Amino acid sequence: MDFSHLLQWPGAFFAVGYAVSLVGNAVWASNFLRDPELAQPLTAEKQAVLLARFRRVSVIFKTSILICFVACAFAKNGRSHFGADFAVYILVVILHSQIVFTVERRIRSIEASHRNVLSLTVRAMFAMTLMYGLYFAMAPAGGIGALWALASQEISNAARNAISVVLFPVLILIGMSTVTLFSPLMVRLMMPCRKITDPALLSMLEACFRKAGLAPPSFWTLEMKRHQMHNAMVSGSKWGRGPFRRALFITSDLTEKMNPAELEAIILHELSHLSLHHIRKRMLSSVVAVCIALPAAALISVIASIAFGSGGVIAGFATLIALFGIQIGFVRRVVRRQEMEADENAVKLGASIEALGGALNKLALLNGQETHRKDPNTWFSPGSAHPTVMERVAFVATAEDMIVTKLRWADAAHRSKDVDDIRNIIAVRGPELDWAYVNRWALEHATAGLLVDIQSSIPPA
Repeated sequence: MDFSHLLQWPGAFFAVGYAVSLVGNAVWASNFLRDPELAQPLTAEKQAVLLARFRRVSVIFKTSILICFVACAFAKNGRSHFGADFAVYILVVILHSQIVFTVERRIRSIEASHRNVLSLTVRAMFAMTLMYGLYFAMAPAGGIGALWALASQEISNAARNAISVVLFPVLILIGMSTVTLFSPLMVRLMMPCRKITDPALLSMLEACFRKAGLAPPSFWTLEMKRHQMHNAMVSGSKWGRGPFRRALFITSDLTEKMNPAELEAIILHELSHLSLHHIRKRMLSSVVAVCIALPAAALISVIASIAFGSGGVIAGFATLIALFGIQIGFVRRVVRRQEMEADENAVKLGASIEALGGALNKLALLNGQETHRKDPNTWFSPGSAHPTVMERVAFVATAEDMIVTKLRWADAAHRSKDVDDIRNIIAVRGPELDWAYVNRWALEHATAGLLVDIQSSIPPA
């Protein structure tokens, strides 16, 4: 059975599908902004809860826009220009982002205007287009060269096919390596930034890299304060030179929001990705994911074509879901593990668990994200598959460190979950805990009274 006949006028379906998604998201945003809670002063934790609720629905509308675009591309089956359809899709995505920003701006009191966000979105899309262009230019260019070389050799068809199979992952690696090499320049194209010149900050950053035995890269600040985007990241290859030199990027106001120990913990985490060769491993895992996904997608395509008709929309969707779903799932698992490893290595390099936990907690709340749940905006992004703050702290922390860290969080945010977690840890591990360590840090952070209250609330065993 083939459902393509339902799309006799794909252009109209295109427009109606986009309109429904945009209007639906606009109505949802409008109703959300009428929530009485928004009239009250909001703590960072309450902002994160409200934003998570809004983003969970908004990401559904964003996904429906993508589904509409793909469905119409299959339905048209080459009967119109793909470039024009893609341009319309980009326009709709920009409109969707403006709707989302209206809510984010209201809740988080963001200074940036809609024009600022539009400019940033266009810059990001331009840079991403260049990046994907590099990838698809390098991989096919290598493939054409390899095919030309094979055609000039007197070898059997079996040998030629075997060489082609081996070359396939190599070509993917060539494309990814090219993107990695150019990535420092791409980041600077995406966002406004400037070189770090503050001597004290430069000294601290260079000292962090010396701790790890790494050559210092170039250091840049991302001027994203008005947009309230907070992050730190490394990009580039060790072979990069000049504008492609490996770089560390850090948003300008993190140096103001973090204390020195927390900032050092964030930097040590980022450079740990370099020490542990995570970029290289991530590229290799992507190749493995493609090699796994392709035969699986081919099998599903055959099954779907038999069931729903060759070349149909359903068969096309099934193939795409298999192809990209397997890749995204595989790479997300790799990224998740790498984030844990980078946290662990940062602690080995000298970051205190308390400082790392405090930095991760601040970073999440500054970005309007909950510390115990995944941000909905990262659901379909392989590179953003970070564990929650709670999971990351638990991975590197002892039970004593968990109590000390959660006491600070509970004292600052008045969050009952932190108090419940402390109570459970004490109830289960109480006799084994190093109470001298816990009490010393509780006194240091002025949370000793809260600790006593929690201990007294635990019924005797």
